[in-house]
Amino acid sequence: MHKRRFINYFLRQIGACKKRLYAQGAEAAVVSARIVLIFGILHFIIISITVILQSPLSKTSLFVLYKILPPTVFIMSILFNQVAIRFFNHLMAHTEYVPIVNTKGDVIGKTPAIEAINYKNTYINPVIRIAVSTHGMLFLCDRPSTAILDKNKVDVPMECYLRYGESLAEGVNRLISNAIPQAKDIKPEFNIVYHFENEVTNRLIYLFIIDLEDDSVLCTPRFKNSKLWNFKQIEENLGKGFFSCCFEDEYEHLKNVIYIREKYKES
Repeated sequence: MHKRRFINYFLRQIGACKKRLYAQGAEAAVVSARIVLIFGILHFIIISITVILQSPLSKTSLFVLYKILPPTVFIMSILFNQVAIRFFNHLMAHTEYVPIVNTKGDVIGKTPAIEAINYKNTYINPVIRIAVSTHGMLFLCDRPSTAILDKNKVDVPMECYLRYGESLAEGVNRLISNAIPQAKDIKPEFNIVYHFENEVTNRLIYLFIIDLEDDSVLCTPRFKNSKLWNFKQIEENLGKGFFSCCFEDEYEHLKNVIYIREKYKES
């Protein structure tokens, strides 16, 4: 009866990074209480029916109803709770988590990846972004229509959440393998880490960049409406809602990195 009040009470007592953990514990307690209640109701119905149909009660009926059934209800409640716990653990073993971090990148909790989008900017989640440059230009493409941030806007080609327990190197390798599996020996270079927050999301972004001599590996259906952009084309469209907000924040840094890299190539 007081499930929502019970859960809300615990959510008010704890820090934001552990709210989901405590909410799951509260929900598990509610499920356990329901199982006990169901068996208790069944026990009451059996007693009521027996009293109505058989009056007065025989010694055997009294023994079964008041001596055998109560411990049976108790034991069955425990057994069914254990089954529910094992089933829940089995489901959670296949659940993908993303870490919750502070602005320094220290992991302070975790949350299921499927639920991360529902919390919007409540937590800080680490995100890997990989920019691609070739021949002094940036390779950009449209963000997917399923993205939670800046749908269909032009952006760097690769982005993903870092998984819980995964290192940055492992996350980068996973992202590249999924995006351009045909490419080999690609080693992105780490550039900057910065905190990005708005009303939709809260992220600690790790920005990497890849410099490609052969851009043929980018010819893949994964990159929607992709093409190479020179700096002049990009600057003509900045601030017009054409690019993603993260890319606009990163552009000057990427421009400087690519400019310096091309300058040293010429020398």
